[in-house]
Amino acid sequence: MLLKVSAKKCLFKSLLSLVFVFMTQQSIAQQNFYGITSLGYASNDYDGLSQSQSLDAVSYKLGVGYEYNRSWSFEAGFQSLGEEILSMDELNFENSSIEIDNIYLNALGRAGNRHGELFYRVGIARVDTSESYLASAPLCGGQSSILAVQQDAMLCQTSKSGMAGVVGLGFDFYIHHSTLLRIEAEYMSGENGYSTSATYLGIRLNF
Repeated sequence: MLLKVSAKKCLFKSLLSLVFVFMTQQSIAQQNFYGITSLGYASNDYDGLSQSQSLDAVSYKLGVGYEYNRSWSFEAGFQSLGEEILSMDELNFENSSIEIDNIYLNALGRAGNRHGELFYRVGIARVDTSESYLASAPLCGGQSSILAVQQDAMLCQTSKSGMAGVVGLGFDFYIHHSTLLRIEAEYMSGENGYSTSATYLGIRLNF
């Protein structure tokens, strides 16, 4: 688990570094850069251990953006699409703990007025799904790894990664010249039977 989290952090930092390098080649005086933090709710469907499963949970996004011109922006960041973490006492052979997150890169088409900016987003995301479950067999099945051993069962973990397409629609309301309130909805669909519908309320801060 620690290696998995560390790998995600390294990927996220590398992605942000690439975005930052690109940004610094542009004119900083034009305030073309901004940060995004959003909180919302996501409804996920995915291929589980033996069948299609679903997870409805709180979701959040952390990202950075660059305004290329008046009509286009680019955003990259990390998105937690939900988790359901069960304790060892709650786990049994019929359920599992689940975590879903991704790193994303999106292009935003924008149209503004005196109230704010309407935008749509298109892009890609790398979605990571991790399940922890109990198994009674001597070994965890498939590509699973062993996390812990009990008297009559083992705690196993399986992880899947896949690419997904992203589309969305939202509006940034002007609060201050450098602060905007963001409302948006998005949909993702991709590999491993994954799809999600999510809505968010967030804050955009121009640098």
